[in-house]
Amino acid sequence: MDNRKIEWAALLVGCALAGPVLAQQAPPALSAAMRANLAAAEDSTDASSTEYFIGILAPVTGAGGTRGLKAGGEPPPGAIGSGVIPDLKIQFASNSAQVTKADAKKLADLAAALRSPQLQGMQVTVSGHTDVRGNATSNQILSQKRAAAVAGWLEHTGSVPAGRLTAIGYGEAQLADPAQPTSAVNRRVEIRVQ
Repeated sequence: MDNRKIEWAALLVGCALAGPVLAQQAPPALSAAMRANLAAAEDSTDASSTEYFIGILAPVTGAGGTRGLKAGGEPPPGAIGSGVIPDLKIQFASNSAQVTKADAKKLADLAAALRSPQLQGMQVTVSGHTDVRGNATSNQILSQKRAAAVAGWLEHTGSVPAGRLTAIGYGEAQLADPAQPTSAVNRRVEIRVQ
């Protein structure tokens, strides 16, 4: 019984000491003014600016707490503070994983957002997805190559540290529109921060 009391005391002291350290390392949340500006711009046609990406990916704090702890649940993917860009809209040629020059500005804006104080240090998952055309094995490989191509661009050209990036290919396993499995909306790259 005495050993259990000592273990519990050590655990409580450890938590008390770690709490302030962890709180100091958390990235700054979006200010109320920045959230308001981003919410106003949410429906704009420029859905690839650095500020827009920060707005979606950065944690939101306020009266409701932080993302994931708010009453009423999390915002839907793509909404301000959701932490998820459900479709980066990177255009790949058919059966290709080559990032095009046309998408350079979008990826540069995303890289700048990932290097911002609000997102610095957060882990980033780049997920590749396909539709059901072709066979499942080929789609799995293609989705992994596309996710790796975007993560590689963010690392080598966008200066996002490789240790923060994880590329995962899901193939056709997570369709955005299961009712239309061959639809272009299923061919996408998703960005998620943790």
